[in-house]
Amino acid sequence: MAVIYGQPGNEAGDQKVYEALKALPSESIVYAQPKLVYKSEIRYPDYIIVNKNWGVVVLEVKDWVQIQNINRNGLEVFRQSIRKWEYETCPVDQAKSAAFLLQNMLAEDKDLRNHAGKIDFSYAYGVVLPNLFGVAIQNCNYYWGEGYVLGMLDLAPDKISEKIKTIPVPFRHVMTENQVRATCAIIDPINKLIDRETGQFKGVLDQIQESITKEPAIPQVVDSENKQTSQQQLMNELFPAPERRIEHLEKEIPAEIVELKSNMHVRLIRGFAGTGKTDILILRALYLTEQNPKLKILVTTFNRDLLYERLNPELKHKTQIDVKTFDSLCSAIYKKRHAKWKQPQEVKGLLAWMAKNNESIDKWGSDFLADEFTWMKESGRTNREDYISKPRDGRGGENGKIFSKEQKNEIYNIFDQYQYELKENSSFDWADLHEKTIKYLDEGIEIEKKYDVILIDEAQHFAPCWMKIITHFLKEDGVLFLCDDPSQSVYRFFSWKQKGINVVGKTRWLKIPYRNTKQIFEAAFSLIKMIDLR
Repeated sequence: MAVIYGQPGNEAGDQKVYEALKALPSESIVYAQPKLVYKSEIRYPDYIIVNKNWGVVVLEVKDWVQIQNINRNGLEVFRQSIRKWEYETCPVDQAKSAAFLLQNMLAEDKDLRNHAGKIDFSYAYGVVLPNLFGVAIQNCNYYWGEGYVLGMLDLAPDKISEKIKTIPVPFRHVMTENQVRATCAIIDPINKLIDRETGQFKGVLDQIQESITKEPAIPQVVDSENKQTSQQQLMNELFPAPERRIEHLEKEIPAEIVELKSNMHVRLIRGFAGTGKTDILILRALYLTEQNPKLKILVTTFNRDLLYERLNPELKHKTQIDVKTFDSLCSAIYKKRHAKWKQPQEVKGLLAWMAKNNESIDKWGSDFLADEFTWMKESGRTNREDYISKPRDGRGGENGKIFSKEQKNEIYNIFDQYQYELKENSSFDWADLHEKTIKYLDEGIEIEKKYDVILIDEAQHFAPCWMKIITHFLKEDGVLFLCDDPSQSVYRFFSWKQKGINVVGKTRWLKIPYRNTKQIFEAAFSLIKMIDLR
């Protein structure tokens, strides 16, 4: 269990992160709400972690509940207090700024810097969004750097250590005990021993001395059992278990949404986060089974978290509904064709190996190149001339990077080498699996089960070639039902018509977020729990 000095902020999300950090390994020392001062600059990061095996990690926490329109520089955040969306700059840049300032502070200590004047242990920075999960976190990592953003699900005791220690860093060196203590003294000057008469520096406190120095005079006593009981009772009433949620769902959500479950004219539901798209999809699937128990229904998405946390728990009791990820559909076709499964190559893994002999990969970054190569394949831009001459729809412009022809040519050279290495190793990546799936289906591989209705959640992430695959799983007179958030995908520049799906005149927009969350409940409970109502 980690030791934490300082108190969390007032936000419910910050307090949740504070509790989660206690699960870090015992060699972890955490400073909450520290003040960093270097020359004329001051920063107040939410947390700094010192761990001899990880180095120093700076974390910023944002208590956001709804976000939209994410790009490299920032995003829009919904302010419940004023019922408006407001722009916020990228929090990863904020954490990075604090980490750089701390690095400058550490480098002034001659015992911490090497001959080049730099600290010789790693420092990292990241952001925690404790109220968000699934596609929201995936999109943040997509635009702000893979691995730099942690979400609600990453705060679980069995996950948080792994997530924090794998935040990207250029190198890792184990810190000595002297380096750990010197670092702690720079973060919190109370750890420095100063002669009161001469003002001379005498040394730093060791870990035991620091813990004794900061031990509270009066231990706080909390009736945790009664608190847990009352809060849990309210939690159970407001947020029933998945098996009970369906019976409450139609009572919880607006009439506009309930009506859509049975409106067969509507085939595409569009809306931002929290507007009820997934609720509509679940209700539509259940409604169809009630109307015709013989229907074969598939509910699919690319998002594993969404599937395992919402779709599967709330639909698994219906035997005529299959709930599967898109990649599992493709995997089944591959196994049918080859009689066995071969794990696709992870793009970033191969790029890391290639980087040993290709400096250009480090220049562009493996995260960017992996996303770019996947987009090229999913969008059919694997020909050099097509890639260089055409706009990078969804990748360039306001939310991305615009490159010259020379830069595109350099990227394509890396792509060419990447494809060569795949071929040399008789391997393929996940985007190739999708292409192979289309090929096998076109060649006549039979699908064991076709569906009368296919419902797709978070359909904005489905590339054009994915939709071709989906239509193979649909009966000739079958029906597609889609839910999407057009602000959240690199494929938003492809219309549904370009993807081969006709939704003209069959679309409904949801514009009002209504969804409550456990995090909002916990924040509200924290405000009222101390009120004496007697």
